[in-house]
Amino acid sequence: MAHNVVLTTTPARRTAVVKTQTTWQEFPGRWKPMLDQVWACLNTYGITCGCRNVMLYLDDTPRVEVGVELTTPCPLSGEVVLSTLPAGPGRDDRPPWPVHRPGRRTRGRRDVVLAAATPARGAALGGLRASPR
Repeated sequence: MAHNVVLTTTPARRTAVVKTQTTWQEFPGRWKPMLDQVWACLNTYGITCGCRNVMLYLDDTPRVEVGVELTTPCPLSGEVVLSTLPAGPGRDDRPPWPVHRPGRRTRGRRDVVLAAATPARGAALGGLRASPR
């Protein structure tokens, strides 16, 4: 199946995240409680919507950040800390971001599509991986 991949340049975006180092076997059972921690922190300050869920894979260990794009500044507490989704592309160590077209069922295949499409366009995937949820 052919996929149309559009490379875009996006600005860096502030995030509120919980960071961890885990294993790929443990991660499926860990990301939801991490995301729940972030939303509980935001809910404390009246933020209940408007922040997209994100996962940033810093390497293949994996070291990951799970949280939300922080559209409204607020105090963070506990394990929830301020971080940033990097701008991209533009540097060899930052991946291009997939563009999801509404109505298309590509969820779960984005990393595969990027891995297949970007070398053909001369773009190298770096250590970072991001997964908008």
